[in-house]
Amino acid sequence: MLQRLREAGLLWPTLASLAGLAVLVSLGNWQMSRKAWKEELIARLAEGAAAAPVPLANALEQAGGDLRSIGFRRVTVTGELEHHRELHLWAGDARGPAWSVITPLRLAEPIGVGRRFPIEWALVIRGTVPEMMKAATARAEGQVAGLVTIVGRVRLEEGGNWAAGAPNVSRNEWYTRDLGAMREHLLQGEAAGSASGEDLAARIAPVFIEAEAAIGGPG
Repeated sequence: MLQRLREAGLLWPTLASLAGLAVLVSLGNWQMSRKAWKEELIARLAEGAAAAPVPLANALEQAGGDLRSIGFRRVTVTGELEHHRELHLWAGDARGPAWSVITPLRLAEPIGVGRRFPIEWALVIRGTVPEMMKAATARAEGQVAGLVTIVGRVRLEEGGNWAAGAPNVSRNEWYTRDLGAMREHLLQGEAAGSASGEDLAARIAPVFIEAEAAIGGPG
């Protein structure tokens, strides 16, 4: 068969056609896989939105080692927002430069009290502000003091996005939800004793909480 194709001058065109067919089949399979993934994500979002919120501690216990299983799950956390330690995550779009404000919440009741390093903080995504309101001092009326209870959705960290760029830590500007780097930044200067970096990082919850409603008004 190959000899006949070669003699007719059709060998290379045939091989090229087969290669093209293989690529099209591969793309078709990828599209089907992506469609299934999107449908699963939509179903999970709908299920999470309809479910009653549970304490973050319960959600983490349910997840075990698979945090993806609680992505977008509604949870509650109670504690005090540490506004002086807030982080700014790029959220600009066609409307202009903007930043998502992520504020550490010191939990009223640490999770896993019996452990050497219980979870003491959760990172709360509070909302988005324009560039002119990026500085916390520009929105003092929104910096709520005292105990607050927040209902929000579990959001996972974003990793491997090479196009987003590295964070500018000195300016407190982040371009992905890089939980590892954010934990390290927030825990600088903490008395660790003989703790490893991994143990110390465990004091901050392994997920973000995206608040469902504004706390302290539109600001």
